[in-house]
Amino acid sequence: MNFKTFNSANTILGENALKYLNDIEEKRIAIVMGGRSQQNIIDDIISNLKKSGKESKVVANIKNEPSMGDIVQPLKNVMNFKPDCILALGGGSVIDSAKALWIFYEYPDLKWEDVLLPNPVPVLGNKARLIAVPTTSGTVHVRSLLWKEMIQC
Repeated sequence: MNFKTFNSANTILGENALKYLNDIEEKRIAIVMGGRSQQNIIDDIISNLKKSGKESKVVANIKNEPSMGDIVQPLKNVMNFKPDCILALGGGSVIDSAKALWIFYEYPDLKWEDVLLPNPVPVLGNKARLIAVPTTSGTVHVRSLLWKEMIQC
């Protein structure tokens, strides 16, 4: 992928960082998440989004390093839900999967070979924007401490 396409103008850090999701203008949030260990935080995020008038749906649960075939059903879920935001909550596999879903949601006629290097990724953001919340922190213990701090937001 052409990673120059995936740059961020904003980084939100700190104890209340997840509250940012309540203030975004997007109303339909498709959630791409990692394993079951994230279910509590997902439940809290969905509850908070609902309270702020947003509709959200988990469209993918990425458990392992995904293959191209692992994106097929989640892409159908995204296409049916028609989000204006894709929220990736997890590690590298989750974020990479969300980026792939974002590309093929915006450009459904593209094929994998169209977006793999050296081909550039087309301009994104016409249908949705991507928000990534990386959760990789090293160890389960450290990660649980981070989760505890985050869900107090």
